[in-house]
Amino acid sequence: MLKTLGLLLIFSILLLLPSGYAIGATNYRVQGELPKYPDSDFKEEEQTRALATVKITASTKDAFTAAGESYWAEFRLPRNFYITSAGIYGQGQQMDVELARGKGFEDQKRKVEINPIAEDRNNPGHYRGFEIVVENIKYPDDYPELVLYFNRVVVPRGFKGNAELSIDSAGAGFSSGTITIANILSARLTVEASEVQFIVSREQVLGPIKVTENMSGTFEYLKMTLPGGYQWIKEKCYIDPMLGFRVDHNGDGRYDENDFLISVEVDKYGQSTLRIETMFRTTTIGKMEIECPVQLTDRQSSYGELNLQLNSNAELNVSSLKAGSYSQQKTDLSVQNSREAYGGLCAQKIGNIIISENAPETMVRNRYVTLTLPKGAKWAKLPSVKLEGDNYLDIGPLLLNSEKDQISFEIEDCSRERPGKIILEEGKVDLATDFRGDLAVEVTGSAGASGAIIVARVKPAFTVSSSKPALVIGKQEQSAGELEISESAGRVFLARELWIDFPSAIKLVRSPKVEITAGDMILSRTVLKQEGDRERLVIPIQNSSSSAAKLLIKDIVYNLNNMLPDGDLQIKLGGPAVNEVNAGPNPIFPSHDWVCEVANASISKEIIQPAKKDALSPIPVAGSIIFKIGEKTYQVNGQATPMDVEPYILEGRTFVPIRYAALAAGINPDDIHWDQTAARVTIHSRDNIIIQLKIGDQVIYRNGNEISMDTAAHIKDGRTMVPLRALAEALGRTVKWDAASSSVSIELPGT
Repeated sequence: MLKTLGLLLIFSILLLLPSGYAIGATNYRVQGELPKYPDSDFKEEEQTRALATVKITASTKDAFTAAGESYWAEFRLPRNFYITSAGIYGQGQQMDVELARGKGFEDQKRKVEINPIAEDRNNPGHYRGFEIVVENIKYPDDYPELVLYFNRVVVPRGFKGNAELSIDSAGAGFSSGTITIANILSARLTVEASEVQFIVSREQVLGPIKVTENMSGTFEYLKMTLPGGYQWIKEKCYIDPMLGFRVDHNGDGRYDENDFLISVEVDKYGQSTLRIETMFRTTTIGKMEIECPVQLTDRQSSYGELNLQLNSNAELNVSSLKAGSYSQQKTDLSVQNSREAYGGLCAQKIGNIIISENAPETMVRNRYVTLTLPKGAKWAKLPSVKLEGDNYLDIGPLLLNSEKDQISFEIEDCSRERPGKIILEEGKVDLATDFRGDLAVEVTGSAGASGAIIVARVKPAFTVSSSKPALVIGKQEQSAGELEISESAGRVFLARELWIDFPSAIKLVRSPKVEITAGDMILSRTVLKQEGDRERLVIPIQNSSSSAAKLLIKDIVYNLNNMLPDGDLQIKLGGPAVNEVNAGPNPIFPSHDWVCEVANASISKEIIQPAKKDALSPIPVAGSIIFKIGEKTYQVNGQATPMDVEPYILEGRTFVPIRYAALAAGINPDDIHWDQTAARVTIHSRDNIIIQLKIGDQVIYRNGNEISMDTAAHIKDGRTMVPLRALAEALGRTVKWDAASSSVSIELPGT
């Protein structure tokens, strides 16, 4: 209800208003370009300048048409700006501010007035503004217009910023508001190097150097100072004037450097300065491009950037400008998208090789660049070539040598204006099975490029780990260590055969078992066959694994003859599944057949010798043996037997010499073996138990199975001392401790 009453009230008021009445009915806009002046013009004193021309346009055709009405508005300049006169345009002498009749105001009978107002009481005749008064006009055919010309306005000393004209309307007709009629700005030159030139000879042109005014009249002079070791050549300086600088000042019919004053000065430090000075001030914004050669002086110029130090009458966007670069000519080698590769596989991708000049003409025309792969690598696919940087640089075709480990090409044309770049991309290589580490391409030749670049990191197709139990020559059915084969990445193993070759002079009791413990590889039936003097386990891979696979080879049991040498039993691993490069009738690396070798057992002939055979008691087959703390004898079925070291307690455990402990447990002296190199003891019992322990380790092995001890075997006074209980129990013996007598007894089988 209230909303409806409000609308009716507004409608009633509008009916009572006279025809042509309007509120805020004019727009103000600048005609042409907004004047811009450097603030340096007003640094010392006030100055008179022409400001913008402002068009006043009614927003409706009936804005000034109300019968019997006059329309009035005040226009005020910024603080301390002033004019001395105002009048109608075209009526006698030109006034500081003039008002011109436009559309709708052509009838001279209709009053249009402009009068100065706001006179400065301290300076008579100085006015801060003016008023405009107009009578109503007839309804026009177009939107009514008036035009204000600011011919002469005094701008105060020190002013900087936008000059805003304020308008206050007395009512209808004119609108109130503000409009910018001039910009008083810092005079500023923008100096830019369109190109950074490379110094490749004793004389080199710098530029184009582009200079742009931010407003007309800004440029008076520009100084550009070279670093030491260079000299401007004034006689060859070229200037291309544009926009406001295109004035034929010297009357020769051309716009060029002859319309400027050009000079070169050398200061007391020997630095050369080029000064360019205008013979006139621009009336519109000016631009120019400067090109001027420099020469290297007799004294050595420093390698590095050539930076010009700039100075001008106006503010500058930069005080130092990089215009050139002087470098010792050389090439840089880099790699893009370095890869991971795997030994034994064909056509593997490598990173892109980039040969970059640091200056034009670094690589010499009609000379060669050679790229050599290391031993164990050959080119499978030549890289494609891409040239960047300089349009003149060109190379010949890539040539491959007969060994396929080296490519070369000729520099058919060298770079001239910018440094060139040669990119060799998408190359592929074949790698030997035993290649490991960084794949480095050696760059050599007479063209000027040299160095090495790593294009791939090469991993083995797989790694293998195994325990290494000690075995005894001549014994049958001895368990060797299990093999765990870990693929380096998915799909490195091909769907072919994986081979494991066992040492000659040993026989496997049966074919080992193969389990897949990781990945989705699918195997066919494994086969153990004779291959020359060795046995080979063949593991056919039916499908490769999409993720890194793991294989466990277990139940490896050896029969050893008496002719085996002392040392490790080495197993070789390889085969077509991981040696693609040698598959087929034409192997690429014929002398590289195996990925790796691993020891899964060792053999030792060294035996712990008894101190004196006649001092040893007969080896019992049953009965009780007693060791007493602090006594150098032990009891075997009640009979005293001498020892050269007495038992003692350490960390709550009874330690005895291992020789006597083993003998007391019924072990034959010939079945006690000592490996000096590995510091390891191996004991074979009559009931086919193999015991191993190593000095310093808190672990004892029983038939290859690990048993933890809470203390370690050690050497004292030249004797190997072991915790008696741990050794005896590992041999299947029963141990009892008698605290009252500080003695330990071992019960042998059959007691």
